[in-house]
Amino acid sequence: MADIELTTAEIPDKLRQEIIDIRSIRRNYRAEFLKKVERQQQEHYQNGKPFCYRCAKTDFEKAQEEQWTKTPRKERITLITERNVKPTFDTKPYGDKNRFEYLKTREIIDTRYVLGERVRYVTNFTEYACKVRGCRLSMELAETREEHKKA
Repeated sequence: MADIELTTAEIPDKLRQEIIDIRSIRRNYRAEFLKKVERQQQEHYQNGKPFCYRCAKTDFEKAQEEQWTKTPRKERITLITERNVKPTFDTKPYGDKNRFEYLKTREIIDTRYVLGERVRYVTNFTEYACKVRGCRLSMELAETREEHKKA
């Protein structure tokens, strides 16, 4: 048995180039998807609209795992080389208004010192709940300056 085992140092360069790391390819698809979702979430938040990042991430991981487990073991290597493990996934429903329930808007008053003056800032947070999984989202709205007081 010891004769059959090879360490990575003993693998010739030609074979090393042909080796495909399955785990890294699946992780790369996940990383690409998460970047795409984060960009969409940021766009929605800048426009003052909610976006359920948690649901999108969970559904993508389920779809990827489902596609992976449906594929027979012998065909997984060819699937990976053809880059078919990436499921087609639409992220538009995760920013749909009908997906969320408005909960409340709350204010947080913060006192800061600006050039020796005490200034009150009011920051508004809007809270939503996702109707599908019950995820709670809190979005920060623009902060406003309220009063000027000498320290």
